[in-house]
Amino acid sequence: MRLSDGKRSGCGRDLASPHLSGLAAVGGRLSPFLPAPVLIHAGLAILVWLPVFYGELTLASAFAPRDWHVHEMLYGYLPAVITGFLFTAIPNWTGRLPLQGMPLLALVIVWIAGRFVVTFSAETGWLAAMLIDASFLLLVAAAAAREIMAGRNWKNLNVVLLILALLAGNVAFHLEGAFQSRRCGCRDPDRHRGRRAADLADRRPHHSELYAQLAGA
Repeated sequence: MRLSDGKRSGCGRDLASPHLSGLAAVGGRLSPFLPAPVLIHAGLAILVWLPVFYGELTLASAFAPRDWHVHEMLYGYLPAVITGFLFTAIPNWTGRLPLQGMPLLALVIVWIAGRFVVTFSAETGWLAAMLIDASFLLLVAAAAAREIMAGRNWKNLNVVLLILALLAGNVAFHLEGAFQSRRCGCRDPDRHRGRRAADLADRRPHHSELYAQLAGA
Protein backbone atom coordinates (compact mmCIF):
# COMPACT_ATOMS: atom_id res chain seq x y z
CA MET A 1 0.00 0.00 0.00
CA ARG A 2 1.45 3.35 -1.06
CA LEU A 3 1.32 6.46 1.07
CA SER A 4 1.02 9.86 -0.54
CA ASP A 5 3.89 12.34 -0.27
CA GLY A 6 6.19 9.60 1.03
CA LYS A 7 4.75 9.73 4.53
CA ARG A 8 4.94 6.61 6.66
CA SER A 9 2.02 5.07 8.50
CA GLY A 10 1.13 5.06 12.18
CA CYS A 11 4.05 2.92 13.43
CA GLY A 12 6.44 5.77 12.66
CA ARG A 13 3.98 8.32 14.02
CA ASP A 14 4.24 10.46 10.87
CA LEU A 15 1.16 12.15 9.44
CA ALA A 16 -0.25 10.43 6.36
CA SER A 17 -3.38 12.55 5.85
CA PRO A 18 -5.00 15.89 6.75
CA HIS A 19 -7.26 13.92 9.13
CA LEU A 20 -4.25 12.72 11.14
CA SER A 21 -2.83 16.22 10.98
CA GLY A 22 -6.01 17.47 12.62
CA LEU A 23 -5.73 14.80 15.31
CA ALA A 24 -2.17 15.89 15.99
CA ALA A 25 -3.26 19.48 16.40
CA VAL A 26 -6.03 18.48 18.81
CA GLY A 27 -3.65 16.20 20.73
CA GLY A 28 -1.13 19.01 20.97
CA ARG A 29 -3.71 21.48 22.24
CA LEU A 30 -4.81 18.99 24.89
CA SER A 31 -1.27 18.37 26.14
CA PRO A 32 -1.59 17.94 29.93
CA PHE A 33 1.43 20.19 30.44
CA LEU A 34 -0.61 23.24 29.46
CA PRO A 35 -3.56 23.00 31.90
CA ALA A 36 -1.52 21.27 34.62
CA PRO A 37 0.83 24.15 35.47
CA VAL A 38 -1.72 26.89 34.84
CA LEU A 39 -4.73 25.48 36.65
CA ILE A 40 -3.19 23.21 39.28
CA HIS A 41 0.41 24.00 40.13
CA ALA A 42 0.26 27.80 39.89
CA GLY A 43 -2.97 27.97 41.90
CA LEU A 44 -1.82 25.57 44.60
CA ALA A 45 1.60 27.20 44.83
CA ILE A 46 -0.02 30.57 45.53
CA LEU A 47 -2.43 29.07 48.06
CA VAL A 48 0.48 27.41 49.86
CA TRP A 49 2.90 30.32 49.54
CA LEU A 50 0.67 32.94 51.19
CA PRO A 51 0.29 31.15 54.57
CA VAL A 52 3.97 30.16 54.40
CA PHE A 53 4.96 33.78 53.82
CA TYR A 54 2.91 34.95 56.80
CA GLY A 55 4.33 32.22 59.03
CA GLU A 56 1.06 30.31 59.37
CA LEU A 57 2.36 27.19 57.59
CA THR A 58 5.75 25.43 57.65
CA LEU A 59 7.02 23.48 54.66
CA ALA A 60 8.97 20.24 55.07
CA SER A 61 11.42 21.42 52.44
CA ALA A 62 15.19 21.71 52.71
CA PHE A 63 14.82 25.05 50.92
CA ALA A 64 13.94 28.19 52.79
CA PRO A 65 10.35 29.27 52.03
CA ARG A 66 11.47 32.02 49.66
CA ASP A 67 13.87 29.68 47.85
CA TRP A 68 11.17 27.03 47.55
CA HIS A 69 8.80 29.56 45.97
CA VAL A 70 11.46 30.77 43.51
CA HIS A 71 12.43 27.21 42.61
CA GLU A 72 8.86 26.10 41.98
CA MET A 73 8.20 29.08 39.69
CA LEU A 74 11.45 28.73 37.72
CA TYR A 75 11.93 24.97 37.66
CA GLY A 76 8.43 23.63 38.33
CA TYR A 77 5.96 25.93 36.59
CA LEU A 78 8.14 27.24 33.73
CA PRO A 79 9.43 23.84 32.49
CA ALA A 80 5.87 22.50 32.39
CA VAL A 81 4.73 25.47 30.29
CA ILE A 82 7.73 25.08 27.95
CA THR A 83 7.03 21.34 27.65
CA GLY A 84 3.39 22.00 26.77
CA PHE A 85 4.46 24.45 24.09
CA LEU A 86 7.10 22.10 22.65
CA PHE A 87 4.83 19.06 22.53
CA THR A 88 2.31 21.22 20.67
CA ALA A 89 4.82 22.79 18.29
CA ILE A 90 7.06 19.81 17.46
CA PRO A 91 4.34 17.88 15.57
CA ASN A 92 3.80 21.01 13.45
CA TRP A 93 7.54 21.24 12.80
CA THR A 94 8.10 17.59 11.98
CA GLY A 95 4.76 16.36 10.58
CA ARG A 96 4.67 13.58 13.17
CA LEU A 97 1.93 12.68 15.63
CA PRO A 98 2.34 14.26 19.09
CA LEU A 99 3.79 12.37 22.02
CA GLN A 100 0.97 10.44 23.66
CA GLY A 101 0.11 7.35 25.67
CA MET A 102 2.48 5.91 28.26
CA PRO A 103 5.49 8.12 27.40
CA LEU A 104 3.42 11.24 28.00
CA LEU A 105 1.88 9.79 31.16
CA ALA A 106 5.35 8.93 32.45
CA LEU A 107 6.46 12.55 31.98
CA VAL A 108 3.41 13.83 33.86
CA ILE A 109 4.10 11.43 36.75
CA VAL A 110 7.78 12.42 36.93
CA TRP A 111 6.84 16.12 36.94
CA ILE A 112 4.34 15.61 39.78
CA ALA A 113 6.88 13.50 41.69
CA GLY A 114 9.40 16.33 41.34
CA ARG A 115 6.99 18.81 42.89
CA PHE A 116 6.37 16.42 45.78
CA VAL A 117 10.00 15.62 46.60
CA VAL A 118 11.08 19.28 46.40
CA THR A 119 8.30 20.31 48.79
CA PHE A 120 9.22 17.49 51.20
CA SER A 121 12.97 17.44 50.53
CA ALA A 122 13.75 17.78 54.25
CA GLU A 123 12.31 14.27 54.58
CA THR A 124 13.47 12.73 51.29
CA GLY A 125 16.92 14.35 51.29
CA TRP A 126 18.23 16.99 48.90
CA LEU A 127 20.04 14.48 46.64
CA ALA A 128 16.94 12.37 45.99
CA ALA A 129 14.93 15.54 45.44
CA MET A 130 17.47 16.83 42.92
CA LEU A 131 17.67 13.55 40.98
CA ILE A 132 13.90 13.11 40.69
CA ASP A 133 13.24 16.77 39.97
CA ALA A 134 16.00 17.09 37.36
CA SER A 135 15.02 13.85 35.62
CA PHE A 136 11.91 15.54 34.20
CA LEU A 137 13.86 18.05 32.11
CA LEU A 138 16.30 15.33 31.07
CA LEU A 139 13.44 13.19 29.78
CA VAL A 140 11.85 16.15 28.02
CA ALA A 141 15.15 16.95 26.30
CA ALA A 142 15.51 13.32 25.19
CA ALA A 143 11.91 13.15 23.88
CA ALA A 144 12.22 16.47 22.05
CA ALA A 145 15.54 15.50 20.48
CA ARG A 146 14.15 12.13 19.37
CA GLU A 147 11.09 13.66 17.71
CA ILE A 148 13.01 16.45 16.00
CA MET A 149 15.69 14.11 14.69
CA ALA A 150 13.13 11.52 13.56
CA GLY A 151 11.36 14.25 11.60
CA ARG A 152 14.72 15.55 10.27
CA ASN A 153 13.80 19.03 11.44
CA TRP A 154 17.38 19.97 12.18
CA LYS A 155 16.84 23.74 12.31
CA ASN A 156 14.73 23.45 15.49
CA LEU A 157 17.12 21.10 17.27
CA ASN A 158 18.51 24.08 19.19
CA VAL A 159 15.43 24.07 21.44
CA VAL A 160 16.98 21.03 23.11
CA LEU A 161 19.86 23.27 24.20
CA LEU A 162 17.34 25.55 25.91
CA ILE A 163 15.94 22.60 27.86
CA LEU A 164 19.44 21.46 28.83
CA ALA A 165 20.31 25.00 30.00
CA LEU A 166 17.20 24.97 32.19
CA LEU A 167 18.23 21.55 33.48
CA ALA A 168 21.69 22.85 34.38
CA GLY A 169 20.13 25.78 36.24
CA ASN A 170 17.87 23.45 38.19
CA VAL A 171 20.78 21.22 39.23
CA ALA A 172 22.81 24.29 40.21
CA PHE A 173 19.90 25.53 42.34
CA HIS A 174 19.79 22.25 44.26
CA LEU A 175 23.57 22.14 44.67
CA GLU A 176 23.65 25.72 45.90
CA GLY A 177 21.04 24.89 48.53
CA ALA A 178 23.05 21.88 49.72
CA PHE A 179 26.25 23.96 49.76
CA GLN A 180 24.60 26.66 51.85
CA SER A 181 23.45 24.00 54.33
CA ARG A 182 26.99 22.68 54.77
CA ARG A 183 28.57 26.11 54.89
CA CYS A 184 26.38 27.18 57.80
CA GLY A 185 27.26 23.94 59.57
CA CYS A 186 23.71 22.58 59.57
CA ARG A 187 23.95 18.89 58.79
CA ASP A 188 20.29 18.49 59.70
CA PRO A 189 18.11 19.88 56.89
CA ASP A 190 15.27 20.56 59.31
CA ARG A 191 17.52 22.75 61.48
CA HIS A 192 18.85 24.56 58.43
CA ARG A 193 15.36 25.10 57.07
CA GLY A 194 14.12 26.32 60.43
CA ARG A 195 17.02 28.73 60.84
CA ARG A 196 16.51 30.26 57.39
CA ALA A 197 12.74 30.44 57.92
CA ALA A 198 13.30 32.22 61.24
CA ASP A 199 15.64 34.71 59.58
CA LEU A 200 13.04 35.39 56.92
CA ALA A 201 10.34 35.84 59.55
CA ASP A 202 12.50 38.34 61.45
CA ARG A 203 12.86 40.46 58.31
CA ARG A 204 9.17 40.24 57.40
CA PRO A 205 6.75 42.89 58.75
CA HIS A 206 4.00 41.63 61.03
CA HIS A 207 0.30 41.89 60.12
CA SER A 208 -0.18 44.81 62.49
CA GLU A 209 2.72 46.71 60.94
CA LEU A 210 1.28 46.22 57.48
CA TYR A 211 -2.14 47.40 58.60
CA ALA A 212 -0.57 50.44 60.25
CA GLN A 213 1.34 51.31 57.10
CA LEU A 214 -1.81 51.01 55.01
CA ALA A 215 -3.81 53.11 57.45
CA GLY A 216 -1.12 55.76 57.49
CA ALA A 217 -1.08 55.88 53.68
